[in-house]
Amino acid sequence: MIAASSKSTATAAQEQRILDALRAGPKTTDDLRRLGCYQSSARIFGIRARGYVIDTELFNGYAADGFSHARMARYTLISEPLPLDAKEQRLSLCAGLKATP
Repeated sequence: MIAASSKSTATAAQEQRILDALRAGPKTTDDLRRLGCYQSSARIFGIRARGYVIDTELFNGYAADGFSHARMARYTLISEPLPLDAKEQRLSLCAGLKATP
């Protein structure tokens, strides 16, 4: 388990904790709750909006509280956005390819 570096409930802090955790491997909603992130689907939505590709696998299971939950989620980080300079390089390469007759 990844230790939370901050106890902040600010959206940005929660998203950072989730990203740090996902970089180490797939995490369930229970895993994210232990990091202090209780609205994981909303946080994942925000992270995706920043260009991260995250796979969601839904499953039925038992949470840490012992209760059965339908449609729990397991999140897997697939890819991270390219740094701005890498995007610019890719775009200029693509533009150069289109310009050649």
